[in-house]
Amino acid sequence: MSWSPPGNDRFQPHALWTDKWGMTVEELLGIVGLVPAGPMVWTDRCPERVPGVYIVECFADLDADGQRLRAGEVVYIGKAEPRGGLRTRLSQYSRQTFEKGNHRGGVRVLHIPIDARRVWWAVCAEPRNVERAMIAAFVARYGRRPFANRAN
Repeated sequence: MSWSPPGNDRFQPHALWTDKWGMTVEELLGIVGLVPAGPMVWTDRCPERVPGVYIVECFADLDADGQRLRAGEVVYIGKAEPRGGLRTRLSQYSRQTFEKGNHRGGVRVLHIPIDARRVWWAVCAEPRNVERAMIAAFVARYGRRPFANRAN
């Protein structure tokens, strides 16, 4: 199935693409027994004030920081701990700039234009363990971490 731009409908379900391009958000969260909420555009506020995990998805085919990214590709997997929860963590992340970073791990996301980023999330009790499991599943499939997830 080919991907086409969503026009003005920013909440259109993301493209289904083959394994050649990457793991879908639903598949990645399904591995850890979660169902995605969202998506929301990068500048929106997440309604959840509880712990959870989130996935940043590239929304267009583009080159970023010397790497080719495809529409629908998972580019970052993150977690939000109990203090502040998803809403606080995603707000911090969305306000980050190259000069003033408070979110070291996903700084490469800033190489992707704001209008080409979407965020999905899921509430969970143990975000640290769930984030690790999702990254491990991604690495097991592709032999690498998502574009913006730094190595440990």
